[in-house]
Amino acid sequence: MKQLTKIKYDAKQIAEMLGISLQRFRNKKEHYINILKQDYYVTIEIGSRNKEFFILEPKENGVTVLKDVAPKTNELKRNDLKNIELILKAVLIDNVLPMPEEISKSIGKSEATVKRHIKKMRDNDILLEPDEEIVQTVNKYTGEIFERIRKQYSYIYYDNLSSGERIVVDLPTIHGAYGEFYNEKIQELMHKHKHRYNHKIANNVAYFYTWEQMNKSFDLRKGRRAEKWIISNEYRKWIIEKYGR
Repeated sequence: MKQLTKIKYDAKQIAEMLGISLQRFRNKKEHYINILKQDYYVTIEIGSRNKEFFILEPKENGVTVLKDVAPKTNELKRNDLKNIELILKAVLIDNVLPMPEEISKSIGKSEATVKRHIKKMRDNDILLEPDEEIVQTVNKYTGEIFERIRKQYSYIYYDNLSSGERIVVDLPTIHGAYGEFYNEKIQELMHKHKHRYNHKIANNVAYFYTWEQMNKSFDLRKGRRAEKWIISNEYRKWIIEKYGR
């Protein structure tokens, strides 16, 4: 009898196996687990920091079902696609900040309409989730290690003017400065509080300190940053080719 092997995967690896985004797998996990169970015995194991692992053991008479696993969803209607095109054009071509209120002003649609179509883009893998990484911060005074999961986004920095307008601040040094100010404050708080240091509280303090310093250093009124959208290659190519950039 042929020996069957158990293999452990994390959620990202399972999503890659299924040919879908990590976010789609998470949103419809039960659906995809049931598909996997047609070919595999599936055991879910909880690791450190409550991270899920999926142990797959092939069934002896399993038949591959992974080629067409996308759940049946309502197709995007013509009007949905028209609004999605307007939204993506605003962000990709017109350099509008990827924020519902800014997109709404640019394309002349209500903020509720924009938010609804952003959700549809996420549900249909037009807007994708970033990779994640575990970031460690070490308290050099106590040796304690603090971990957090960080999504690997790129950022757009902008300033809030007194008129209510938001303008993009495109400076090559701005992202590096953000990290430097943040780490500077975290280390200061570790030194000050030592064994009484609370990373969750320190993170909030460092956030406000960082923006205070950023505003001073770059002469901003009220600087902030927004996550850049990760747009699927298919839709990115469609918009760029259609609008000539």
